[in-house]
Amino acid sequence: MKKSLEALQDDIKKCDAVIYVLDARCPKACLNPAFQDIVKRKPVIFYYSKIDLAPANAPKNKDVIASLQNLFPNKLGLIKAMVIGVPNCGKSTLINKLAKRKKTMTGDKPGVTKIKQWVPISDNIWCMDTPGVLWPNLEDQRVAKILAYIGTIKDEVLDIIELAKSLAADLKIKREITDEQSAKRLLVDFRAGKLGKFNLDKIGG
Repeated sequence: MKKSLEALQDDIKKCDAVIYVLDARCPKACLNPAFQDIVKRKPVIFYYSKIDLAPANAPKNKDVIASLQNLFPNKLGLIKAMVIGVPNCGKSTLINKLAKRKKTMTGDKPGVTKIKQWVPISDNIWCMDTPGVLWPNLEDQRVAKILAYIGTIKDEVLDIIELAKSLAADLKIKREITDEQSAKRLLVDFRAGKLGKFNLDKIGG
């Protein structure tokens, strides 16, 4: 993680702005304190991903391209924006949406984006897709749990049965979790929005 952060801090010098992608189901939990030194140096546009899985009162998005153009109305040459966020928050999906074609690999699991990549969005806007970054010491167990629920932390390094039981309890869902298969099914159903729409930032708050 330290190397990834150092790389971002170096790359931000080449960029005009930051697009900060937050999962609309838990935007507060997705705010990475390790990004503070990065975002304070440049204008930031917040983008809320996975709106379709969030409650109706979730934050609404502004037009990202228009926002970038409004920030730099007189800029000659390219407007360069770095896209950042925790793993599996929808950075690559956003870039593909803005580019109106598949330019980057996407997937419903963390770690799909391995390297940074510049992607042309329009004639004068380029975006840098970056690997998702978690902060080195994830000490807040409530935040860690929320990030695990949405798939930011790899399932392979977690006790999947306990995670599923915890999710069912937090969402007040009656589901019998007896083995890995039933645990994975609950997590898959939740991440696909089949269990309803929830504001996860309210869990344990």
